Amino acid sequence: NGSTTHTYAFQSGARGPYIEVPTGETVTPNGGTTEAHFGKLKVSGGAFTAPTGVMQIGNDYYYSYTDGFVVSSGTFTHNNGTVEFMGSFSSSNNDRYTVIDAPPGGLHLYDVVMNVRDTSTLYNHGYVEISAGDTVIVNHDLTLKNGRFDGGTIDLYGSLFVQCAGGNATTSDVCADGGTVAVRFVGTGTQTVTQASGGLPPQGVWTVNKSGGSVLLGSALGLSGANQDLTITSGTVDMAGYNLTVARNISNSGTLKRGNSPTCGTVSQGGTYSGAAAICP
Repeated sequence: NGSTTHTYAFQSGARGPYIEVPTGETVTPNGGTTEAHFGKLKVSGGAFTAPTGVMQIGNDYYYSYTDGFVVSSGTFTHNNGTVEFMGSFSSSNNDRYTVIDAPPGGLHLYDVVMNVRDTSTLYNHGYVEISAGDTVIVNHDLTLKNGRFDGGTIDLYGSLFVQCAGGNATTSDVCADGGTVAVRFVGTGTQTVTQASGGLPPQGVWTVNKSGGSVLLGSALGLSGANQDLTITSGTVDMAGYNLTVARNISNSGTLKRGNSPTCGTVSQGGTYSGAAAICP
């Protein structure tokens, strides 16, 4: 404690402790440090700067953390780096892996990778919970390799990659597992959404609210959550000839473009379609 500046450095593959940055403390990467791995990180009034490369949060242990990544006050600077949520989900109970507690106004990150492994059929799928009412703002790309986000909202300014390296999301293989997080596509750039076979995208409500650019499908997209809607408030969703399936309702106050004739995809929804009709120019 006190008004002190600290630095951190990691050898490649090394794992660090659980750290807290209280009021008056400043923590920055040492010169040349481009990666870090913390079991837990809590910023409670101080200032923390992430490395320019990859910062991993979490360990391959049996624990469930309700304070895995907390920014209650103070400053977290993403430094245009990647935050990767790590760990093995190694419990026969449906424990959450870690919890993100974001500050008012949201937690700003740059690139985010979900990589919480669930590699045994004895265990339920691992996940990261975003506290109720909280928002994680991803200023670049979101990559879902394995595991899922539950709760809260992700505001996404870049692309979304839903991956599946093996098997499918209903087994304990290496796939994105859906999750209840709501996703909002925002900003002015083109955002590509790609769903690998077997991978499940987030299953909360998806909202497109863009002032420019488009949400561009790079594959067929299936939003299969039981209560999952797609709401296009403003901006364009360009299906680029791929099929779009939504489990419940589609509301379109912007533009839903199926592709360019004669290559246009099919729009399917389990509930109602309202607003402007999908077009195939």
